[in-house]
Amino acid sequence: PKAGCWPKAPPPPAPPPEQFFSMWSSATTWQNLTNHFANPLNDLETTEVGRNAFEYKLQSTQQWSEATPSAYDNVWIPSWKKILLDVDTPILGRVVVEGVLLINASSNVNLSAVWVEVKGGQLIIATVDTSGEKVLGPFSGSCHITLHGTNNKLAVEHGNDPRETPEVVLGTEGVPMGPATIGVFGKMIALGKPTSHSWSGLAITAAAGASTIVLDDVVDWTVGAEITITATDFDMHEAEVKRVVGVASDGSQTTLTLDSPLFHNHYAGDLKTYGTRE
Repeated sequence: PKAGCWPKAPPPPAPPPEQFFSMWSSATTWQNLTNHFANPLNDLETTEVGRNAFEYKLQSTQQWSEATPSAYDNVWIPSWKKILLDVDTPILGRVVVEGVLLINASSNVNLSAVWVEVKGGQLIIATVDTSGEKVLGPFSGSCHITLHGTNNKLAVEHGNDPRETPEVVLGTEGVPMGPATIGVFGKMIALGKPTSHSWSGLAITAAAGASTIVLDDVVDWTVGAEITITATDFDMHEAEVKRVVGVASDGSQTTLTLDSPLFHNHYAGDLKTYGTRE
């Protein structure tokens, strides 16, 4: 090759893939990962010491205060790891998934982070076989993935305004990924429980302060389901997330009782328009 065009040094060799899942909550899952040469969150100096031979030296590593990921930590799941999320996470910084991160059908867990990057790996929310390679059915538990514009650690350096949180630059092509983002450069499978209706319209207008809404359809939504009542005004922030605590049907419509009163009016009826515009 021409001067200055030598290929990039190969990464340190990875261990063989693990056959079984490790638990997120177990300290042994994370042993020797924060200071591993292949951890993309670390700064690594590479020196060629012979033909196709390289020496690796860590310039900086991830510093955790505990043996498992705690608040504001950056987390790396290497290509040889299969990890089952069995606990709620604190608000993390950057989560890089090069292996497998599984949320299975028996879990009721939540993942919170500023950045989630699926980097050649898999993020799976479903029922799978023991190998994690075959999806067997839908996820029937409860899971929230909450993406934050910043966290307390980042705010110390960049301020509390999420718009000041820097982008993460990914890959050799420099793809930018802003905060509160899931970047999928691998595979993400989120297989939800089948339902009769993914959405339904309101049969009558739901007024602010109401704790029930009436739907135009007979749906099979159950107590405990989480629903979004979308905004019907010009302000999209009038959408409201509620949990269903009661369900009743008269054969043509469904009445849902909500866990708290509505903050806004939600209009049901024909759309009225005035005038025309070419």
